Amino acid sequence: MSKFVLSSINSIATGPCRQTNMELLRILAMFLVLAVHANFYSLGTPTSETIANDPAASATRIVLCVTCCMCVNLFILISGWFSIKTSLQGFGKFVFQCLYFSIGIYAIMLLFGKAQLSLLEISRCFYFTPWDWFVKAYIGLYIIAPALNALAEKISKRQLEYFLISFYLFQTLYSVRGSAAFIESGYSTFSFIGLYMIGRYLNKYGLSNISNSKLFAGVVIPIILTSSVYFFDASKDTFMFSGMCLSYANPIMIVAAAALTLLFGRLNVRYNRYINFISASAFAAYLFHYDPHILDYFCTISQKIYATFNGLSCIGLEMVFIVIVFVISVILDQPRKYLWNKINELIFRQKSSSQPEVIKA
Repeated sequence: MSKFVLSSINSIATGPCRQTNMELLRILAMFLVLAVHANFYSLGTPTSETIANDPAASATRIVLCVTCCMCVNLFILISGWFSIKTSLQGFGKFVFQCLYFSIGIYAIMLLFGKAQLSLLEISRCFYFTPWDWFVKAYIGLYIIAPALNALAEKISKRQLEYFLISFYLFQTLYSVRGSAAFIESGYSTFSFIGLYMIGRYLNKYGLSNISNSKLFAGVVIPIILTSSVYFFDASKDTFMFSGMCLSYANPIMIVAAAALTLLFGRLNVRYNRYINFISASAFAAYLFHYDPHILDYFCTISQKIYATFNGLSCIGLEMVFIVIVFVISVILDQPRKYLWNKINELIFRQKSSSQPEVIKA
């Protein structure tokens, strides 16, 4: 049995223990993040006027956005699927990657006169501003993960099901009208707890009685239902339900994300070091394009593509643009991996070298 380490959001396990099927899902989730930011975030939401003028284009944008809104939930479901093994080394790796991009991008922007030196900007680099909610919400999950792991292991299947049913009844009831600020429409550690426990449940029990065709329907039907509600809501300019449709706390889309996770978990994909290599830097795409100094350029390019092209050509060029951003992010992440390996050798491996190996290769 080989020794391996479960770590944070970028890597499930080092070496050959990485499961390529789930690494593919991780890459897909990041493309969904890029796509949702290139769509509604950059272009704005369809209104009754835009829907009346071009219902097909508006409907396409809505379906794509609803589909992409599974992105964050997929990331947390994957974390729950494998469970986070909290350690100073794993936490250091995650924080180092975040600071590598936030400080690095800010320093380059300062160098080229695209940013100003200010206490606010420095605070943002260290995530002390409201910007970049995900990093802080994930750190909160990282801290509480050992307790969640122990809970999932100690209680029975039925008890875990009761917990999940109670959790989502509560979250759905109090997030529909935004009456519980700590839920924040799924943008919170609280919501991550439920997703994480779904991931543990899916991995532990598998739901073998549910066929792949039913799981596929469990992905498609919620997308169609949610998109339809959003379309008709936006066409009337009421926007009564559209917020919940795109919320990460939307229970229907959580079902879709869980079904998709289980489908990928059942894929029989041979180990592929190239996919695993790319997946190890997938989170870099979020840290790079969502940095406020980069996001303006990202949105501007997406807007220009949408204003210049129509139909399939527009969708195709947006996809090419997203792929380019992803590839750039992966390339930029390679020096970070090299630097972290050096830090790891200097600090963590020296500390562990004085202790006996618990599991030897």
